[in-house]
Amino acid sequence: MSRYRFVTDTNRCIACKACEAICKATHDIAPGIWLGRLVTDGPRFADASVEATPIRTAHPAAGFGNTAPQTVAVSPSAVVLHTRFRACLQCAQPKCVEACPTGALTKRPEDGIVFVTAALCTGCGACQKACPHALLWTDPRSGKTVKCDQCKTRLDAGLKPACVTVCPTKALQLVEKPGREGEPF
Repeated sequence: MSRYRFVTDTNRCIACKACEAICKATHDIAPGIWLGRLVTDGPRFADASVEATPIRTAHPAAGFGNTAPQTVAVSPSAVVLHTRFRACLQCAQPKCVEACPTGALTKRPEDGIVFVTAALCTGCGACQKACPHALLWTDPRSGKTVKCDQCKTRLDAGLKPACVTVCPTKALQLVEKPGREGEPF
């Protein structure tokens, strides 16, 4: 697995989807493809007895300038929204890397980030079939596989991923996972 993972603070997220928009713009992603996608559940009533699916996280009334989470008084008629950012999980044993016949998919040993070298990709789709999470795509314009690489070039330059930098409430973060000494990524 990658040394990093995306974390969404559902108490801060306002579901604006700025993370999706900047990802598509930064990586010039074709319509219908998402390297990173904000998945939402709701809106639903906060009172679980009103609906069959209980929701445990209340959506705050945080504004764009407010970066601190706020406590929201939940009444039976309150509406809540649960969000999470879904992107490549950077698996410990990536099936996509194993399935790639050309070596276009690589896992970096220093941090475990899995990425595509477009020049080596033939667009055969073997990696997509092998991915148990369905998080690889074929760009219809180039015929090549595309996936989230946690903005590795930005990370290498000491910057945060594009999706993290535009989050107005700082709800989306890329955090470093604690690892054990000598444990490979």
